[in-house]
Amino acid sequence: SLYVQNVTITGSGRPLKNVTLQNGITVKASTSNIGTIYVGGPTIQNSITDGYPLQAGEELFISISNASFVYVRSQTGRSASMHVIGS
Repeated sequence: SLYVQNVTITGSGRPLKNVTLQNGITVKASTSNIGTIYVGGPTIQNSITDGYPLQAGEELFISISNASFVYVRSQTGRSASMHVIGS
């Protein structure tokens, strides 16, 4: 089945929804974002240096079996948006 989620991100990292995937997900930073968002594992909760940076409009495909294995965050003190689609 198709999994779609729009996520509002804050400075502290958090996982995506617990959704089983067959093919993986694509995450895209909203084109209206001012700051950078970071995608990674649970260690990005403590440091943005552990994440993969995405500027506004950039996207990344991740071949993964569950969306909750992916954590997202923004720079401290900033709010940002991200779009997720997967199957």
